[in-house]
Amino acid sequence: MILLISLMFTFFLLGIHFIFRNKNDDRFFSPLSIGLLFIFITNVPYMISLHFDYNLLHVSVQSRISEFELPMAIFKYTLLLSVGVFFLGLGVNSKKAKKFANKIPILFHEESNNKYKLAAYLSILTGLSAYLVFFNQAGGFLNWIDNLNTRASFTTGNGYLMSLMGLLSIGVYIYIYTFKYKKNFFKYIILFFLFVIVLFMTSSLGGRRSVLLFIIYCLLIWNFGVNKIKNLLLKVGVLVPIILFYILAVPILRTSPEDIEVYMNNPEVLIEEAGDDLNKLTKQLSFVDHQLFIMDYFNVDNIWLGKSYMDLLYAPIPRSIYPEKPPIDDGVYIRTLAAGHDVSPPTSYDKLYPSSWPPETFGAAYMNFSVIGVLIAMYLLGIIYSVSYNYMKKSQFSLISILIYGNIITNFQFSNLKIVQILSEIVVIVILFSLFFDINKDSPRNKKSKINESSP
Repeated sequence: MILLISLMFTFFLLGIHFIFRNKNDDRFFSPLSIGLLFIFITNVPYMISLHFDYNLLHVSVQSRISEFELPMAIFKYTLLLSVGVFFLGLGVNSKKAKKFANKIPILFHEESNNKYKLAAYLSILTGLSAYLVFFNQAGGFLNWIDNLNTRASFTTGNGYLMSLMGLLSIGVYIYIYTFKYKKNFFKYIILFFLFVIVLFMTSSLGGRRSVLLFIIYCLLIWNFGVNKIKNLLLKVGVLVPIILFYILAVPILRTSPEDIEVYMNNPEVLIEEAGDDLNKLTKQLSFVDHQLFIMDYFNVDNIWLGKSYMDLLYAPIPRSIYPEKPPIDDGVYIRTLAAGHDVSPPTSYDKLYPSSWPPETFGAAYMNFSVIGVLIAMYLLGIIYSVSYNYMKKSQFSLISILIYGNIITNFQFSNLKIVQILSEIVVIVILFSLFFDINKDSPRNKKSKINESSP
């Protein structure tokens, strides 16, 4: 039954894309296309894996949902998610989004190849330095790798440092944009090495989903900032096996030096284990476990009524000043609940489980406002996606507008952690650009650039 639900949900997503698609938008990189793609990736592959192996489900969820009950639990989840996706489509197509985008001033800057290259190099060096400081605080790179299962305990209290670490990826995005002005073989070589470095650093943080997001972000920057990507499906089809193997193999290589030597001498063993790791990959890319737990645990009698969002008020305060500061990551509460502890916001991070189950928009809205919260949040999420996309078009695809759109479409959710991350990254981007370019809300582009609010 789970397999049938997965197939029906897939066809539903295709139907939503057909109903709400705008022929004037980019075919592959519009907010609707990317939003539905992420919903598919984070749900369908793992649900198919669960059809064949119930034991993939986290033991904390198994203790609440038996194998017999799982199909019905997934049906209820996908049913509510489907209605939420419909509201997402309504939000993306809302005329309010275009009206709001037209009211946002364009951050004008005098563009030049040299300024962009300088900004890229500065960002990359700052990001690499932040990574080195982070690993040093974590007791060294090897100690960090050995304790990935409790990485939330390392990242908590390092919000500002994590924002600086994000400059490494931003630097690569800026460097990609310089291809708009000049392309040559040497630049492609530099881009390749930068791409590999960021993939390695991103992989070292323990999440394979972030690797996927980085790749999509790079494609997005090239498509809107350099040249529209032609034959995208064919090109991506060629890269998929390589990317998939990388995503599967990297976690296996995070082992002892002795094991790595075995893999180097016997690559067929690595290939075999990479194949066995496919189910684990679908699980790591998914939030289905988290959402099933949230839907089973919360009801109208114990929803938080927005209390978790009050933790955002403490976000700017360093933990060194306020040791009892609650976590920015609301997923820590969910992981603590799953471990059998009765907690609710606000609670000091020191009293919570040192790991996180990110709730994303669906889970955060459900645990605060139940079903109606999910529908409203998905609608607002669609509006925010559309505002960032229309602002990018209004800005004539300036780099800063592409970066803002890319950040929002690949990372924004109505969970505390994602809200803080997005705001922090946008502030960092604006500050970075203000160092190199003249930002002026009275730019000529503000006067001549306006999106037709009556168009579909």
